[in-house]
Amino acid sequence: MAVLILAPTLRADAPGGAIALIAAGLVLIPASVAAPLQVAFQARHQNRQLLGMPLVSALAQALVLGVLYLANASVVYYIAAISTTEVVNALFIYVMLRREQGDFWRPFDRPLAREMLKEAAPLAYSYLVVMLYKRIGFYLVEAQHGVEAVGALGAAVQLSSPAVGIGGALSVSMGAYAASLASRRQLAELRGAAIKTVAKVLGILGPVTFLLVVFAIPIAERWAPDYQDAARAYIWMSTAGLFMFVARTATSIIVALGKTSVMTYLVTFDLVVFCGLAWWLVPGYGPEGAAIATFLMEGINSTIQCGLVLLYTRVHATSA
Repeated sequence: MAVLILAPTLRADAPGGAIALIAAGLVLIPASVAAPLQVAFQARHQNRQLLGMPLVSALAQALVLGVLYLANASVVYYIAAISTTEVVNALFIYVMLRREQGDFWRPFDRPLAREMLKEAAPLAYSYLVVMLYKRIGFYLVEAQHGVEAVGALGAAVQLSSPAVGIGGALSVSMGAYAASLASRRQLAELRGAAIKTVAKVLGILGPVTFLLVVFAIPIAERWAPDYQDAARAYIWMSTAGLFMFVARTATSIIVALGKTSVMTYLVTFDLVVFCGLAWWLVPGYGPEGAAIATFLMEGINSTIQCGLVLLYTRVHATSA
């Protein structure tokens, strides 16, 4: 489906063409296996048992890329090799689960699969909209300021991705735990765990982000003057990462409380807000304008989601 939708948008001289899209899509297959398997550890806060997984998968990825380099392989094989990490992750988690629980495979349950698809559809729409608004920022920057400005925005996004990734990983871990508490109707404990988690993470990421923001422009002026646009955009993107973490944590709780459909309305609202802000800010501020739009939208989004979490836990707690 992705190939049919995206193939017409490819340039005629794009490396690999539609085959490259298929190769890139291969990563979804092992990822769809690894992610559900990992829930068994996330729900019990036992992710520490998987600490060796990133190292093993990274080494496997490096080995595969090395072999492709020596073989002078085409770009399509390099794109397909992206799936190596998820394949190794799936195998690693499978081995750990077999060691702990023995044989855990069950026959295919069609009614259960249908219900899971029904529950997941709103969340899938949410992720699609999030991906769309992230791309819109790049398109507007390119249309108004050219390819070099896109590079500056891309550099800011990449530089802020480690902190965003750490927060994202912690929020994902919170999701399974939140579902466990919500299923037992321990909503007061769920709210307390969310506040404690957010406070702890922000207590670490907040000061680090502050230091990076303070020194970003001086460092760029001193050692990389050509990247001052990226540095200014980075200030907003890195700070927006804090809002992203809070929003993702709140999302995991909203989903755990069975309010997934609410997210479809919220992300659609976020898309409208971002497009309006980007349309206003990008022409005058370029990459920094797209970053400011992201910062403002994520701030609004996280505020609304936190309010929803407090509302839903309070209402359910008083009615239970």
